[in-house]
Amino acid sequence: MKKVYCENCKYSGIFKKKKKLYFYCKLGNVFEDASNLDNNCKFYKRKWWKFWVKEDKRKILKGAQPKTDPGPKPDTIPINSTSIKEYLDGTIRRWRKNLKFFKNEEDKLMAKHYIDAFQSVRVSLLGETLAENNEYR
Repeated sequence: MKKVYCENCKYSGIFKKKKKLYFYCKLGNVFEDASNLDNNCKFYKRKWWKFWVKEDKRKILKGAQPKTDPGPKPDTIPINSTSIKEYLDGTIRRWRKNLKFFKNEEDKLMAKHYIDAFQSVRVSLLGETLAENNEYR
């Protein structure tokens, strides 16, 4: 038996349903045999080696849905106290580091306000401030 590869996505699989072999690709195109060609996927034959992927078989049997891009993940603050402390310390250190590189007074003032805001959140949650000499590593 020859393995069939999709020319577009360079991937294929095979599964058996009701004693019949079906070829498929990542784009969701399913073929009963290699002679059935679709407009979107042109196939060429190669030697078959046994290959079974259960997850892909389930997707094809249910009907493959096109993947949608979920977009960027929202900025979230972590839940437990150690990760909150690390998050706040990292942002305070980062703003202190950036403060050295700002040239005009407005940017320096903005950075100081951010540092003060994160320090006040750190004091209200943890009861302590980050020392001035604790620089960004």
